[in-house]
Amino acid sequence: MKRFNIHKLLSRVFLCCLPFFIACDKLVEVSSAGNLTVSDDLFATENGYKSVFAGLYQNFRGNLGLTSGGLSTYMSLASDDLSSTSASSFYQTFLQNSVLSSNSVVSNFWNQAYRGIYRANLILEKIDGASFIPESRRNDYKGQALFIRAFYYFYLVQLFNDVPLALSSDFQQTATLGREQSAVVWQQIIQDLEHAENLIAADETTERSVPNKFAVWALLARVYLMQGEHDKVIAVCDQIEAEGGYALVDDLDQVFIKTSTETIWQISATNSNTAEGMSFLPASLSARPVFILSPQLLQSFEEMDLRREHWTATQEVSGISYVYPYKYKVRTGVPPLEYNVVFRFAEVLLMRAESKLETGDIDGALVDLGAVRKRAGLGALSEYTIGEMRKAIHLEKRLEYFAEWGHRWFDLKRIGDIDAVLSVVKPTWKSTAQWLPIPASQRQVNVNLTQNEGYDD
Repeated sequence: MKRFNIHKLLSRVFLCCLPFFIACDKLVEVSSAGNLTVSDDLFATENGYKSVFAGLYQNFRGNLGLTSGGLSTYMSLASDDLSSTSASSFYQTFLQNSVLSSNSVVSNFWNQAYRGIYRANLILEKIDGASFIPESRRNDYKGQALFIRAFYYFYLVQLFNDVPLALSSDFQQTATLGREQSAVVWQQIIQDLEHAENLIAADETTERSVPNKFAVWALLARVYLMQGEHDKVIAVCDQIEAEGGYALVDDLDQVFIKTSTETIWQISATNSNTAEGMSFLPASLSARPVFILSPQLLQSFEEMDLRREHWTATQEVSGISYVYPYKYKVRTGVPPLEYNVVFRFAEVLLMRAESKLETGDIDGALVDLGAVRKRAGLGALSEYTIGEMRKAIHLEKRLEYFAEWGHRWFDLKRIGDIDAVLSVVKPTWKSTAQWLPIPASQRQVNVNLTQNEGYDD
């Protein structure tokens, strides 16, 4: 049974529940160019720091931004998870992988990430001098800021490849940064997370909406998997399982509710539910859903897979049946019943299964894979070759995480299958499309930013 430090827990609950419109946006402003305007009084009290964190977490929210449904929507279109019933170029450019450097979604992804990074940098620069805050809470704040910076870079480097590595809030130092090699960015991500795990609290808020040590470990496991460090993946996932108290939720309809015991970290909603719910669910009983499952994804489900029954829904319009994502069950309304789930325990099992397979522990891989399949109403696998097992794990990851945070897109790139898969389903596919363009608006103000291959400004 976990024992909680009540003062630390109350502090983290404050961060979770503080109204996000107060103080911070007035005291800390990030211009479109990334510069920070800071009130002299902001860091004089612990409440000032809490206001900064409120703004930092508010940056996660929005409508189809990088961390508010955008990856789930646009990168699912870019892969082979989703299609769109809309002829709008807004969606078709991602579906056809013909995104331009002037694309507003791409610019928003970039701007949101760097806005969060600059705020995290500001906290990291100030927190050590905040002697009026007890050391344990200072460490927790510092760990959260390191985690959030790493979290944003984790997505930036996978979307854009080489990106500017801004480790200061001083715009004079960072305004003309060029693109750092992705290998260096990955090392910074690992450094931040390995530092954060020794600082951040293990306690969790009631709604698991403030990252803790287990969220750090979940992201570390993802990073180690990206780097092929399978022994480290296994070790971190073992720690999450042994110490976190997380478990698969048997009822698939309950996996994404805000009280789910499977959730490791989620982004809370303040005045509605999730951007995914708003995006994926039809506006009415007679409306055609904008985003539907691709034929390739639909054909990948086994006949008895409960995820097909519980995580998709069908709407018939004018005699045509449209199957759409139904993981999130609420389109809108208050109070929120669902939050945006970032990390959940199923991913821990699937990452560990893959790493066990790659390190020769086939039986262990079958156990972890079998747990996820059992929850989906499917039987255990047996008598598979290593190659077949590898494909089975990758397929299970796809079926478990379709239309979530761009998992399919990033996994196709990670395992080296993106060209082979997308060239079949998308005749105009070009390998250069696996990286998004550097936003033209950024290159106009920073001549040191080069463009990714295949894009012309």
